[in-house]
Order: sequence, then C-alpha cells, then structure tokens
Amino acid sequence: MTSCHNAIRNPGFGMTISIINGGIECGPNASPEGRQEAENRINFYLDFCQRLGVSPGENLSC
Repeated sequence: MTSCHNAIRNPGFGMTISIINGGIECGPNASPEGRQEAENRINFYLDFCQRLGVSPGENLSC
C-alpha cells in the first residue's frame, strides 16, 4: 500500500490510481485487465484535461 509520504513526494494522476486501485491495476501483480482499466482511466483524464484547457501534469501512470 502506498503511504501518504509517497503520495506527497510523487504527485500526479498516476499516484491517485496507485492509491485507489493499486493492487488491481498497478505493480507486478496487476492483471492485464487491470492494466487496461488504468490505461482507460488515463485516457479519460487526458481527454478531460484537454477539454478544460489544463495541463495533465506529470506522472500519469502507476
């Protein structure tokens, strides 16, 4: 599990995915389906950022 200290040191959308769904979508034990869900989530995030005219920042994936 990701600690709050890691979240502060490594900000970004990828850290959000890691905190919420880390065991399912991130890391060596993630299933192919879980990895695809994370990729879909990142694509939705990028689309919303573009529509809102804001930068998505760095560290997008877990």
